[in-house]
Amino acid sequence: MLYTGTKREMLVPNVLFRMGAAAMILSNSPARARFQLGPIVRTLTAARDSDYRCAFQEEDDKGITGINLSKDLPVVAANALKNHIVAFGPAVLPAAELLRFAFSFLKHKLLLSSGGGRAEERCYRPAFNKVFQHFCIHPGGRRVLDEVQRGLGLSDRDMEASHMTLHRFGNMASSSLLYELAYIEAKGWMKKGDRVCMISFSPGIDCSSVAWECIKPAAVANADGPWAGCIDRYPVQLPKIVKRT
Repeated sequence: MLYTGTKREMLVPNVLFRMGAAAMILSNSPARARFQLGPIVRTLTAARDSDYRCAFQEEDDKGITGINLSKDLPVVAANALKNHIVAFGPAVLPAAELLRFAFSFLKHKLLLSSGGGRAEERCYRPAFNKVFQHFCIHPGGRRVLDEVQRGLGLSDRDMEASHMTLHRFGNMASSSLLYELAYIEAKGWMKKGDRVCMISFSPGIDCSSVAWECIKPAAVANADGPWAGCIDRYPVQLPKIVKRT
């Protein structure tokens, strides 16, 4: 939906969202499959008003319909991600990482209850980048990607496919994740046995994750797909984000 009004929060989707499509064929044949499907986890936080209205279709003061993106969207997405990781972590993390996190969480709670700790002190953050070699994060915007990177403790290299997909194609909703997977393969990074973590967001906030394991890498990197003919130009230097005052 193209918004034709003048409200700034509702103009942002005009330059952020793009049309895109992607498809994946599922098979029960190990001989034909290229990736093996792992755990799938979905969480929804729509019971909180701030989450429910973070991306909301409504009319502006002049009666023009559009999508209103809340300025709190990155923070709301980060908080939703924290709750989601609590559900997704046990499905993919090894026992050692789960024990470290559980011990840190209990210690944090005990210190707070006894007055010996501070609320801003962080618990142990599970090392997802030791479990997964590649990440495809929903490109909901630069600030959303930055919040996810901080929350999961990922490197710039881990986030490259997400940032470059946002730069090249914009936010194409959940189909963006397969464009990111195509970027990783076009770069020749995917190896047999590598694990891929995909995380997507949608208004609500609905947060979904899926894990994949590579069985058979692409025979020829960048042979076709959305990055054919342009992958050599990436990554590009992204401009700094100017904060609102």
